[in-house]
Amino acid sequence: PQLKAGYVRELERLGPSIREVGIELIVPVVTSTRVITARAGANDLDTVLIEGVSSNFFDVVGAAFRAGRPFTPTEERARGQVAVVGASVARALFGSDGAVGKSFLLGGDRYFVVGELEKRQGTFFGENRNDSVVAIPVPTAKRKFPDARNMVLYIRARPGLRAQAREEAETILRLLRHVPAGA
Repeated sequence: PQLKAGYVRELERLGPSIREVGIELIVPVVTSTRVITARAGANDLDTVLIEGVSSNFFDVVGAAFRAGRPFTPTEERARGQVAVVGASVARALFGSDGAVGKSFLLGGDRYFVVGELEKRQGTFFGENRNDSVVAIPVPTAKRKFPDARNMVLYIRARPGLRAQAREEAETILRLLRHVPAGA
């Protein structure tokens, strides 16, 4: 069974070693009918990775910002059309001017850039996938891309309690998802 956003509250409530939980909802950029592109002025980009993330996600995963900020819980609740973009997306759409405060089209809808991520360390194959990310609030992603199903939960433990937090999370998720031990 798929993970659900509702599990976050239960993990934080029932796991004494769990400090907070961030959400990443992966949006399929190629659907049966279209490829989702990002566009600003004359610049087009069809290699974006779209994610719906919680407002605390960047803090939980320790993301470094080149400029701007994450979106706020209020923007998240209001299904704001705000975005945090990776370094490659910022460069492709806005050149070297920086992206914060500018707008772009994503799948035909206008989004305002509130944050630009620092360029990440490249992998063996070159670019880091995080540089190609367009992150929007989870509720916005759910509304705009109803076929997005794959959710990842990032759990941050309280200091020194990583092993306990992992065990608590596993136990809580087994209960919520009705998965017996060993399965």
